[in-house]
Amino acid sequence: MEYREIMYIRTITKCKSITKAADSLYIAQPSLSQALHRVEEYYGAEFFWRTKAGLVITDAGKAYLEAADKMEKLYNDAKEELKNSPEKMGRICFGTPSAQGGVLLPDFLQRFHAAFPHVELKLCERTSVALERMVADGTLDLAMLHRPFIEHELSHISIYEEPFLLAAAAESDAPASGSESKPLQLCAAEMLAERDLILPDENMRMRGIVDRVLSLAKVTPKISYTTTNMLTALCMASKGLGVTIVPRYLANAYKDFLKFDLYRLPDSWGARWELVVAYRDNYEMPDICSSMVHILQETVASMPEIFE
Repeated sequence: MEYREIMYIRTITKCKSITKAADSLYIAQPSLSQALHRVEEYYGAEFFWRTKAGLVITDAGKAYLEAADKMEKLYNDAKEELKNSPEKMGRICFGTPSAQGGVLLPDFLQRFHAAFPHVELKLCERTSVALERMVADGTLDLAMLHRPFIEHELSHISIYEEPFLLAAAAESDAPASGSESKPLQLCAAEMLAERDLILPDENMRMRGIVDRVLSLAKVTPKISYTTTNMLTALCMASKGLGVTIVPRYLANAYKDFLKFDLYRLPDSWGARWELVVAYRDNYEMPDICSSMVHILQETVASMPEIFE
């Protein structure tokens, strides 16, 4: 059975006329007659009686449509079962910024593959600008991004929100400030003005946050270096090559390996961003994708040493 043939038989049954059915289907009457003849010849039975009231479907025709209805139901049931099954086969194209992914992805992937071993999660690591574009044009199903967005206003689900901190070379051999024994000091605008700054590359999402901080702090920066890798910036700051502004998760992830002091920034400088899972507008998120987002939220919650 082909879908087109089934549609033809159903339409003829409804219209009780080859001519009217052909008009309804926007095809030529001879083409529809030939299609009906092929189906009847294949099954060796007549599907319609010709009466004064028009074409009336025969028992053979009814049996054909009943079989078609059963096949369609089986197909839809199987489709729904696969859609909602935790064993669903398939692939999700998921984008992530490299720095964020390096800290969060290993734990998340371990949890995801344990829950959905038959789902392929195809990772794409790009800059935030590139990821926004790929979500907007449908290349990616989902992407881990930060708000506010840069170019596109995408639909999103929040994962968590965090502040940015100032990192500077440690003044002692003690662990990085910010531990329970040493709360963070407040960074003054004078500190930003007097120190050399290590900034994110101007094409990076973080650069927009840092530029806003400097603007609201009314500071003209003395730039020592720019980099596309904020871990590099953090390492450089720990060696006294300048100070840098980084998201809290990055400082927390490396505070046991690098020697630096951390300072909190005034709330009025707007040094915060929100991690979200972004998707294009009008995208009907499958259950498997919703489960993936939930696992990502659980992963963040299970790592308070990094994300709090």
